[in-house]
Amino acid sequence: MTIALIFALTLLQFLDWNSTKRILALGGRELNPIMRWAFSKWHIDRVFITKILLVVFICTLIGDIGLMAGTFVSLIIVINNGVVLWRMTHK
Repeated sequence: MTIALIFALTLLQFLDWNSTKRILALGGRELNPIMRWAFSKWHIDRVFITKILLVVFICTLIGDIGLMAGTFVSLIIVINNGVVLWRMTHK
């Protein structure tokens, strides 16, 4: 189960990265102030690579419950980004 959770968490993190880049390219803005600050200091790709590595590493250290929580939160973020993208492209 651990490997499946790591895979799901990593996949969702990559989907967050992709959808966030698309939203920003369409004129949206990052609502998370920490990520917005990081984007202003470093390139978005560098920020997301670092974020993905840290999130997966920390959640794996916590164990299956950490991976489940991280996967759940990531799923909510990706669903939200999907809704935002839909609304931005289907006016």
